Amino acid sequence: MAAAGADETGSTRVVAFGSNLFGQLRPDSLEETKAAFAGATISIEDAASVVAVCTSQTVYRTHMGGIHVLGDGAQLLQDLLRALVNPDAAVFVGQDVFEVVLEHTTGACHFLDYEAQEVRTTTCAAPVWKTAAADGRGRCMALDVDGCAHLFSSIAALRHATEASREAIVLRRSSRFVAYTYNQGKPALADLGLPRFVAVAAGNAHFVLLADQAVRTEAPVWVYGDARFGAVPMHFDTDTALVGAIPAQLDIPPSAAVTNGRLLQALPTFSRAEGFLCRIGVVAAGGRHSLVLSEHGDVYGWGWNEHANLMPVAPCSSTEVPAWHHNMLADPTPLDMPDLNGHDVCIASVAAAEGRTLAVSTDGALLVAGCNQDGALGLDRAGLGGVPRKPRFERSFSQIKPPFECVNGVHPHPGWTRRKVVSLHATALATFVTIDSSMDEARK
Repeated sequence: MAAAGADETGSTRVVAFGSNLFGQLRPDSLEETKAAFAGATISIEDAASVVAVCTSQTVYRTHMGGIHVLGDGAQLLQDLLRALVNPDAAVFVGQDVFEVVLEHTTGACHFLDYEAQEVRTTTCAAPVWKTAAADGRGRCMALDVDGCAHLFSSIAALRHATEASREAIVLRRSSRFVAYTYNQGKPALADLGLPRFVAVAAGNAHFVLLADQAVRTEAPVWVYGDARFGAVPMHFDTDTALVGAIPAQLDIPPSAAVTNGRLLQALPTFSRAEGFLCRIGVVAAGGRHSLVLSEHGDVYGWGWNEHANLMPVAPCSSTEVPAWHHNMLADPTPLDMPDLNGHDVCIASVAAAEGRTLAVSTDGALLVAGCNQDGALGLDRAGLGGVPRKPRFERSFSQIKPPFECVNGVHPHPGWTRRKVVSLHATALATFVTIDSSMDEARK
């Protein structure tokens, strides 16, 4: 997960909820101590802001301006950051641990081998990588400084493609998406190229990309990956939709490519042609769902809604049989936001992780939805602090009933009405909240 901006004024602090399984919230060594923290609110010592997070590692900035690392393999990453001339420009890439740190200002790529306890640094041959994201399958989507998107089967493949050898040049070329016009016959190369991409987010098996909107583009949001759970909507509404494929896939029958969700495609919902004229500010990816935040503060979501992390789930009638596909939000849909103090909510930032959605309103209120496993929403695991719970009917079609409660759609966090949230980060195990501590004290 790439680094995100944060307030560094000295008046902020960071707290977290969820599991401390890898010591990524607090450096405790005993397993029973880590388990005891699950669901509790933990203040991360001396943390002023979060730099980057992944499942088992936390990188944060201290109040003195230094960068510190917690979690699995923290020392190796800490040593690397101390050696960097400008760690502020670094981009961290990895799902479980950070496997590579990119410096696009110098072209340096630092690949971390935790087993060997060493860092292998490669100076990027053209093009230089600007940012990247790794999904739960280990694949890596990298964007170069020219805005081209490349897909690699692993971080190791990215490392090979970063070298200056002839084989690396071939690998970079074959990994780059190119534009073509989709139709039911053989794919045809398109006259119009793909847009310049500026950001990418990754879920368990899908990616969401944001195009550069400083240059007029008809489609700012693009998706790629596993389409089985709705994270990649597969609705080709015309037979001439502009899509992308890596060159090696151009000879694959399009029907197979579409079935497997292997195309990079624009989402028509956010297209100018569909009348969506608002700029997109942020894209985020949860495990099996995705979020888009518009510049007007509206949140759109799609994908797997099993934990009511996108929209509220209604209870089944006595005669209705629940079906798994009812858990899917197949198309990007505006999420229902609650009123706050009698006013409509305008959202300033969003975050997503495994089965949960989080948002911050423009006045700093924290909103949550979905999975509270390990107390990752900062709510008690039995009653959710009075927030509406998702109805329990999983037994009707599953032998396994989740042991945790879920918030039924987006609701204000009841324990954070007197605090001002500055930013959010989320992983599969925990949620990180940066708050304005001066406002926190004033509201007590």
